[in-house]
Amino acid sequence: QASFVPIGRARTVRMAVTNASTGSTEEVTLERDGTHQLADGTKLIFSEFRGDFVIGPEDPNEDTTSYPNPAAIIHVAPPGGGLETATVFGPEMADIPAAKKPYGGYIFRMLDFERVSHQHVLAVQRDPGSTVVYIGFALLTITLAGVFGFSHRRVWAAIEEGADGRSEVTFGVHTNRNPNGFDEQFDELTRSVEGVREETE
Repeated sequence: QASFVPIGRARTVRMAVTNASTGSTEEVTLERDGTHQLADGTKLIFSEFRGDFVIGPEDPNEDTTSYPNPAAIIHVAPPGGGLETATVFGPEMADIPAAKKPYGGYIFRMLDFERVSHQHVLAVQRDPGSTVVYIGFALLTITLAGVFGFSHRRVWAAIEEGADGRSEVTFGVHTNRNPNGFDEQFDELTRSVEGVREETE
C-alpha cells in the first residue's frame, strides 16, 4: 500500500533576486539542497521549504499540501564572508516588511515552485507467514531429489520394410545413469519383439 507524508515541499524554487543598491533584478532557480552563485560571487544555498510558513519550528503533523503560505529558507553567503539566512516569500506575503528586507545586499521574492510531497511510503500490509516458505522448501527438495535420484531413459524405434517383405525394427536407447541395469531391461524389450535381431558394434 502506497502513501505519502502530508507535508508540502518543493523540488525547485524560482525567485526574483533584486540588487538592493542598483535595483537590477534577475531570475534564479534553486533546486532542493542546491546552490547558485550570482554574478558578484554571492552564493545562494537552498536550506528548507515550508508549505505553511510560521515563526518557529514546523509542526510535522500539520497537513500543508495545500500550500497556504509557502516560503523558502535560503542561506546567503556574500563573497566577503559571513552567512545570512533569508526567508523568501511568495506574492501573497510580498508587502510585509520581512519580505522587503535585504540579505547580503539582495532582496528575494519567490515567483514559483515545483510541488512535491515530503515522503512516499510503501508498506506491506500482509505477511504470508512461515508456512508458505516451508512448503516452498519442501517442493524444492522433492524436485531436486527427482532430478538427481531418478534416471532419464529414452528409447527410439525405427520400423522399415526389409528386402524380403518383412518389417525390420531398429531400437536406439539412452540413459543418463545406471547403464548396466538398463541393459537388462533393454534385453527384455528386444526379446518381446518377435524376429528382432540385436546388432552390436
